[in-house]
Amino acid sequence: MLGAGCASCVQLDWSRERVDLRPTDEEVHALVAGTATMEDALRRLGAPLEAWQLPKDGVALAWGGLEQEELGVSVSLPLQRGVDARFDYSDAQALVRGHVLFFDGAGTLVATGEGLLDDLRKESERRPSFVE
Repeated sequence: MLGAGCASCVQLDWSRERVDLRPTDEEVHALVAGTATMEDALRRLGAPLEAWQLPKDGVALAWGGLEQEELGVSVSLPLQRGVDARFDYSDAQALVRGHVLFFDGAGTLVATGEGLLDDLRKESERRPSFVE
C-alpha cells in the first residue's frame, strides 16, 4: 500500500536562448554626442531593433540582443483513488538588453543609454505632468 501512495511525478524543465545583435560598447562610444548624426549611427551600427519618437521633437533608436531563460516545475501527487493533487510553476523572462541613441529634431546625437530596452523606452517616453 505504501508504494501506491508514493507514486508521484516531478518534472523539471529548463531552457535558455541567446541572440546577441547588440553593437559593441566601442562601436557605440565612437559616436560622440553633439557631433555624430543619425546617418553616422546607422552606417556604423546597422538597422536598429526599435525606433520611437521622443516627447520634444526627437527620435530614439535602439539596438539590442535577447536573453531568454525559462524554468518550469510540475508536481503530481495521487491522494486517493481517482484524486490527484497537481502543482505547476513556470517562470519565463525575456530580457532585451542593449543601447539606445537619442537624437534631436535635426538628427544630431544628444545622448546614449545602455540597459534593458523596455526600461530605457519607458523612461524616455515619459511626458511631463501638467501642474496647475
